[in-house]
Amino acid sequence: MKKTLFLLLSIAFLYSCGTYQNQSSYRPNDMPNEPGKCYAKCLTPDIITTENIAFPIYFGNDEEILRNHVSSETIELSPKSTEWVKKKADRNCKSADPNDCLVWCLVERPAQKITIENILRDTTASKEYEIETFDLDFVSSNGGQTVWMEVICDPSAELISALQARLNDDGYDLSVEMLQGVFGSASKKALKDYQKNNGLHVGGLTEELIDFLNLEY
Repeated sequence: MKKTLFLLLSIAFLYSCGTYQNQSSYRPNDMPNEPGKCYAKCLTPDIITTENIAFPIYFGNDEEILRNHVSSETIELSPKSTEWVKKKADRNCKSADPNDCLVWCLVERPAQKITIENILRDTTASKEYEIETFDLDFVSSNGGQTVWMEVICDPSAELISALQARLNDDGYDLSVEMLQGVFGSASKKALKDYQKNNGLHVGGLTEELIDFLNLEY
């Protein structure tokens, strides 16, 4: 009974898609019509590119250099972004299942910034500095387009169990749902987070994800 419920829940989740993807291959807006294959519609995200930036950081204590050649700068490590999170839909919701009172909401995450102190603007003024490197993310291509992604048509209970085990091993605590034999809200969120953190299409049980994890299906 548990395995049957488990499989039904996983298939229901299969056809939902989120809002993040990288430059991996995907289908255009035309409905795919290849026999024996299943597809789900997803939205393309902003494509984030990472570049390195280096600063000479002064570690001396010469007052003249500190006053005339050293400054600070605030840089943006990553741009503002959006994320799907579950929030309460109705404070008066009386359902016995708390999940019935929640809805997925698209929320904005602020940009991540850092202030770098003691930047030596003129490296000819002193040799007392070290080069520090920072990774900067920026949007190289805007997303928001709807595409078709190929998904697993009939995921087995074994495949879902293996997927949960991999996510659990990667730090997403799914021990309760694994023990209960269900693919619930915690597993869905872990899957979305894993796909997003690894530059994969988010939301569905895509073949891209299964190949990335080297799982059998």
